[in-house]
Amino acid sequence: MKSGVYIVLAICCCFLQKGYGQTLPCLAEVEKYAQAGMTNTKETLPQIKVFYENHQKDFPVPCVIQLEYTIGFLELQNLRIDSADRYMNRFLEHSLQTGNDSTVVEGYLWYSTFMRITNRYEQAHKWLDSTQSYLKRKQIEDKYLNGKYYTAKADYLNLVTHDVKGAERYYMLSLETRKTAHGCDECHVTLNNLGYMFMNEGYLQKAAHYFYQSLLATEKITKSDEEKKYLQSNTMLNLSFCYRMLHRPTEAIEYAQQVFDNSRKIESNTFLLRSYRHLAAALMENKQYDKALKLLKEAEKICLRFKQKDEMGYTYRYLGELYALYLNNETEGKWYLEKSKALIEEIQDSDSYHLHNYSLGRFYLHEKNYPEALRLLTLSLEQGRKVHDRVYEPVILELLYKAWQQEGNYSKALGYYTQFVQLRDSIASDETQLKLKELEKKYDEQVNQLVINKLQNTNQNQKAELDRKERTILFILGIGFLVSAILFLLYTTQKSKKRIAQQKEQLAAQQLRELQQQKQLEIYTAMLNGQETERSRLARDLHDGLGGMLAGTKLYLSQINQKVMNGQAVYLQTAVVQIDNSMQELRRIARNMMPETLVKFGLKTALRDLCESLQNSQLQIRCQTMGLSSDLSKSIQLTIYRVIQELITNAIKHANAQQILVQCLQNEGSIHITIEDDGQGFDTASIKGNGVGLSNVRNRVEYLNGRLEIQSEPGVGTTVTVEIPV
Repeated sequence: MKSGVYIVLAICCCFLQKGYGQTLPCLAEVEKYAQAGMTNTKETLPQIKVFYENHQKDFPVPCVIQLEYTIGFLELQNLRIDSADRYMNRFLEHSLQTGNDSTVVEGYLWYSTFMRITNRYEQAHKWLDSTQSYLKRKQIEDKYLNGKYYTAKADYLNLVTHDVKGAERYYMLSLETRKTAHGCDECHVTLNNLGYMFMNEGYLQKAAHYFYQSLLATEKITKSDEEKKYLQSNTMLNLSFCYRMLHRPTEAIEYAQQVFDNSRKIESNTFLLRSYRHLAAALMENKQYDKALKLLKEAEKICLRFKQKDEMGYTYRYLGELYALYLNNETEGKWYLEKSKALIEEIQDSDSYHLHNYSLGRFYLHEKNYPEALRLLTLSLEQGRKVHDRVYEPVILELLYKAWQQEGNYSKALGYYTQFVQLRDSIASDETQLKLKELEKKYDEQVNQLVINKLQNTNQNQKAELDRKERTILFILGIGFLVSAILFLLYTTQKSKKRIAQQKEQLAAQQLRELQQQKQLEIYTAMLNGQETERSRLARDLHDGLGGMLAGTKLYLSQINQKVMNGQAVYLQTAVVQIDNSMQELRRIARNMMPETLVKFGLKTALRDLCESLQNSQLQIRCQTMGLSSDLSKSIQLTIYRVIQELITNAIKHANAQQILVQCLQNEGSIHITIEDDGQGFDTASIKGNGVGLSNVRNRVEYLNGRLEIQSEPGVGTTVTVEIPV
């Protein structure tokens, strides 16, 4: 059930946006919650519920419907059927109330899907019929909606009645309809479903064909690169499995390796673990057992770290097969296989029982324990047929034939061998038909190309005759053109000389401007250096001179305070407090003029000290630094410090912010600075650039050959980014 929920959530996000033909801002946040729920249901579901309760009355209907749908399926994933029913009933009720044809049809179809996933097949069929009746009654010819109905009908025939031919017919209708509707933006889903259907039926060549077509279709959809990688990874794992079962390990390894690379980019532990398993299985097929063992051991560590029992069960199964059947370590292999079966039974993953019994059956057949092998393989065959997964059926039939042959029961051996041959020939016949269709398509393309070539040859002969006539005319025209060209050349030469002279003048003027800019930069650099030198001297004089004098005065007054009468001590105590405040203000001024922590401890410590000194009970300043090199020159460090100091000061003075984020990160070749606040923001188009603070920031950034960018909107906040090459 869980995999079905994931697929449904993956393809439902923001479907209502298409139906309404408009972009609703709230749907972006709803989609964010739906996507988060796919990967972290336990933490995200309570947040979505609170979000729904807070906004169900003020959000537009499409957003409310999407929230109800998302919560319903996430509750279903957690096996809370009653709660799922409540939200899905609200979803259907609100969908029907809209009166929007697209939303009503989508509501019928998604509710039918919900009924099917919860094994209420009569209800699922009823809502499918309601969809068809609504489309006919309203005379809706929208190809996108009709394509959605065909897909839902095909899914029902495939997953409930197991009518493969009927399902294939409706899937094909869906593809043909959608190609003319929205550029087949969801064709990859239909093609993927076709691949799943034929893979479960054991038609691996046909399944691989549709999975590959789905992979090509995914490249054309309008989604982000991360979403595309997510969809492609799922399809490539299926391709890897099909090629491995077809004994084509090279292709199997190639696709599993691509998923392994993608899983790191999209940060998905699920795909990382699945790619480990598929890659290891393909390496086992290619007899690279040491590499396979290393991958499976790494997968075992990840499973234990994140406590993923379902993935651990599959990993243990592959480890058991590797140890027992290929590395001749029967003891270790048996332990892993039995542990794998126990884990799957613990989490009640009934769809996988047949796979683990199949692996244990192979182990006992390898150990020549034929009675136990026959029991487990027969059980695996029955369980696989029950869940309608026939991928391993030909292999199991062949193993049962061999086991009964070893037991001397040739009658049963012959029976299983007959079933094996019939199934193998049936699959081979269908695969041959697919190849014939592909050859017929290529033949038709070649015939069409021959016709095109013949027409092109005829056109070329006619063109040659016309060319001969045209050459005579062109010769006469050529003489006239030559005379005209000479005259034109004389004219353009004169004009070109004049243009070159103008360009030289422009170049000289540009060089003069560059020299002036360079001179201004040198003057500004000298001014900055002079300012910083003077600030450093004043800060040192204030701290060492006036600071010492104030400290001495405080000490002297404190001693007098102990000797005077009680009635007069309060005046001296007030004077001591005022001197304390004066010393703190003196230190603050000295720090601003020349931060002592920057000189002694470097930029990282100075920035943290600056943020801590500026924050208070009404303002929180977070400082994040990473990778700052201690080799940066003091001049660059000081300039960066002044830029950040000025930007924080601006945020405090003008933004009325409650939170400020300061980031200063260094990577290869550059330093990235981000100052972000949640204040009142402003219209960036209204900046005139004549403010002293902002002008200082720009000049300092230009001094370091950097780039400054300001993003802000009224009521949203402000983000300032600076990039400085080093």
